Amino acid sequence: WKEFMDYDAGKVETAFEIENSDEMVAVTHMKVSSLCEHHLLPFTSVVSVGYIPNGKVLGLSKFARIAHEAAHKLQVQERLVNDIADRIQQVTGTTNVAVVADGEHSCMTMRGIRTSGNMRTSVMRGQFRDEPETRQEFLNLVTQH
Repeated sequence: WKEFMDYDAGKVETAFEIENSDEMVAVTHMKVSSLCEHHLLPFTSVVSVGYIPNGKVLGLSKFARIAHEAAHKLQVQERLVNDIADRIQQVTGTTNVAVVADGEHSCMTMRGIRTSGNMRTSVMRGQFRDEPETRQEFLNLVTQH
């Protein structure tokens, strides 16, 4: 438990100045594991993020570090996507952030109904929430294999 809960994501604030960037950046299919705060059983989520830079771009590995940082605590998937979005906003200074997670939860597969099934959650902020075309572009990017 200590190893899981004391996770150190390392430095996540590495952002680089960029000029005239209004293009979407998407990082897809990052796999993270967490513990359900209700049942203390693991769940694994595949996380995809998107953002539209506001003068700063975030180093690529930092997205995975942020996702793992948010996952390494007692958590629910609904909050996980919000925690990731909050941190990306904080580090980049943009309000245009989207996060989607697709998770399989042991609390469903190992107990109760004992069947598989994935839960998909998302958070859309800024242009991703307000502009259907931007949201659709992001969803198209994150569902391609």
